[in-house]
Amino acid sequence: MWNLRKPLKLQYRLYLLKEYWERVGSAFSQLMNVTVLLGDRPNESISSRAYRLSGKKWSWTYTQLILDKVYGWLGEEEHCRRSYIADVVAANELLLEYERLYKDYREI
Repeated sequence: MWNLRKPLKLQYRLYLLKEYWERVGSAFSQLMNVTVLLGDRPNESISSRAYRLSGKKWSWTYTQLILDKVYGWLGEEEHCRRSYIADVVAANELLLEYERLYKDYREI
């Protein structure tokens, strides 16, 4: 008899491992953006910054083109735009959490 749990367990572990390395990559990108590239937004990745500043500075337009091309080869289209949107969503979630906590404290 086939044990279907084992492949699913392996798939789940691989999924968790992939998620972990994506978070590590994102944290590393944020670190490099702030320390090496002297960015002023500590929660912003290099990809997100490239999208935000694309069209304003030629160097960031070029950076966005390169990053989008590399990630396009890896199967992710419009990587920089998606990264920017993910950063905006994360910032909004943080603000909503803060507002919820602040509201609770204000009622006391």
